[in-house]
Amino acid sequence: MASPALPILGSTIFKISSEKTQNAKRKRVGASFDPIDIALKGGLDYGQISCISGDKSQGKTTIAIHCLITHLLSSPVSQVAVIDTTGTFDLLRLYEMIITRVKSKILTQRAKQIGDLQPDMSPPPPPTGDAEKTAEEALERVKILRVFDFVGVVEAIGELSDELKPGSSTEKDEPKDRHIRSKPSPPRKPRTEIADSEEDEDEEDSQEEAMLFTSHPHPPSPQPPSQPLKKTGMIIIDNITQPLTPILKTNYPRAQSLLTTFLTSLRHLTRTHTIATLLLNTASAPNPKFTYTDNNTYANMKMAPRNTWIPDPHAAPPSFSDQVSIFAGTNVRPALGKTFAYQLDLHLLVSSLPKRRRDAEIVVGGKSGRAEVVGVIEVLGDRGDDRVGMWSAFSIEKSGTLKPAF
Repeated sequence: MASPALPILGSTIFKISSEKTQNAKRKRVGASFDPIDIALKGGLDYGQISCISGDKSQGKTTIAIHCLITHLLSSPVSQVAVIDTTGTFDLLRLYEMIITRVKSKILTQRAKQIGDLQPDMSPPPPPTGDAEKTAEEALERVKILRVFDFVGVVEAIGELSDELKPGSSTEKDEPKDRHIRSKPSPPRKPRTEIADSEEDEDEEDSQEEAMLFTSHPHPPSPQPPSQPLKKTGMIIIDNITQPLTPILKTNYPRAQSLLTTFLTSLRHLTRTHTIATLLLNTASAPNPKFTYTDNNTYANMKMAPRNTWIPDPHAAPPSFSDQVSIFAGTNVRPALGKTFAYQLDLHLLVSSLPKRRRDAEIVVGGKSGRAEVVGVIEVLGDRGDDRVGMWSAFSIEKSGTLKPAF
């Protein structure tokens, strides 16, 4: 009699599946900037909807452009679709940032090669022509869709969905077989009577003509291997707040319903075609209710910056739901409400904070002087990983290059 199978605990099965999920390699696109990529464990996920929220001039568009460049340079057939709702997407800036990235990559490779042979020798500057050519080829794979309202955003996504369907007109047709197949010549009839000399000559001429037209053609020249099809692998909407603001002001429930329906269809498109979808969202802070005074005089009264939270000593302490950031000095809240945040796979917040204690005393304490602030990106929500609460600091140069803050 066979012994019964031993039972397996549910916790054991759950542990095995969790280890497999954690060990599975996720395909992500980063900003090619180590502090941010480390905080995001590689970057934005393909097949998921990500969002970067932030106030104006905080760096969310710059980070999105760096992720766009990383996707473009990852493959010669990678394509990006940018849905521009504000009309401020700068192609010239994108072109210059691609050139800077390519030059930096070439310089790093040369420095590594020279360092292995002659450590004391510095690498020569990379050629400008190669970087410009690469940037021009990359821009040919960027689609800019200018829209003016929410209906235009929906139509743009529908257009991209039609292009990604199999058998669409944008796909290249495979080369067809063009072999010329010769038809078999009809069988010759046996002679039953003697023909004269003229008939013999006519028959010889017809046989020669038949041999010309029934001869086998030369073998066709080999066709070059077909290139892989270009496919849109990244979608950026800059920004999602602009077209929804008029509807939110007139009919808030209808705007939330339209947004929910739109995100449902966008998620289906994103997961079906494994697209890295990135939404840019605005953020704002409430007006400060308390102002600091210097030496108890109102002559030197200074208002706090918009992105700095200052407590009102006569007001009730804020609840946990009001504070979305892990930093007490950041009071910005993403637009479009909590319903929008619940439908995202990855939600990031970009803000600015004082760099040192002296800078904080100037920004918050009201002391005189020039304060230095740095950009901070943090994870507010993450559906597929444990990145909530992770953050990184950065600074942006005039050229758009990301630099470590410390």
